[in-house]
Amino acid sequence: MPKVLIIDDVYESLIHGLEENGYDVIYLPEIVKTDISEKIYKVKPEGLVVRSKIQITAALLDKVKSVKWVARAGAGLDNVDQHYLKANNISVIDASGANANSVAEHMLGMLLAFLHKIPSGDNDVKRGNWNREKHRGVELKGKNVGIIGYGHTGSALGSKLVALGANLLVYDKYKKIENTSQLEAVEFSILCERADIISIHVPLTDETRGWFSEKVFLTMKNSPIFINASRGATMVFDDLVVALNNKYISGALLDVFPFEPISKIPNEKKELWENLRAKSNVMFSPHVAGWSKESYKNISDILLSKILNNKG
Repeated sequence: MPKVLIIDDVYESLIHGLEENGYDVIYLPEIVKTDISEKIYKVKPEGLVVRSKIQITAALLDKVKSVKWVARAGAGLDNVDQHYLKANNISVIDASGANANSVAEHMLGMLLAFLHKIPSGDNDVKRGNWNREKHRGVELKGKNVGIIGYGHTGSALGSKLVALGANLLVYDKYKKIENTSQLEAVEFSILCERADIISIHVPLTDETRGWFSEKVFLTMKNSPIFINASRGATMVFDDLVVALNNKYISGALLDVFPFEPISKIPNEKKELWENLRAKSNVMFSPHVAGWSKESYKNISDILLSKILNNKG
């Protein structure tokens, strides 16, 4: 009976589905990083299911020749050494698109809350204040929203924005985008010049790591709201703070950070973090945009289907 080692939290449908199809599942969601290498060597699984807990590297797998496939329960494969896996004929399976709607809803919610000053209004009323002018909002309708990366997640957000009357400026280096009455495919530089809001939906690769630096923020002519729900390392942390301090951008809505969790911020970055979190024009969430109750199940269901197809 082939073994599957699951080393992170997944919805039960994946476990039951694998067992029903002849796999011996070893489910260890609480395993600590330091024990994973030894466990893989001991179990010698055919399949390995991971999320973000560890980096799947050559050093981790080199001593174990049993692994035939690695499945990532989530979007993005930046913690998987795809070159090594390809060179060793190990299949890579992901759940791309499974949490696209979750991310789209979450970031749209953050954007609307930010534009209409809902968090500060709520806090003010709870303190007994009634300052209507202070909490006058701004409508999304008619705004130019730049979406960088128009795959599963970017397009899911785009469709919701269009329904609310926004105009889309879309840049995707690897995808042909058809223009519509509310969507215009543009070059990256044009998007930065014209957008009132910019949202990033790209994977973390050598090409996108550190992409959003001071040099790029300087080209954002309308001082847009900057949204990142992709990967924290796509932006340069120091430069993001500089961009806010110098009003290159008018706000930042972040579900991801270069250092996760926040407790891992290096000492030399803590002053910058204090500067960032003290700002009234930033809003955070702890990398949960794609982690709704529905997407939690959907990720496991899609991964199960792909694993079984890969087996066949």
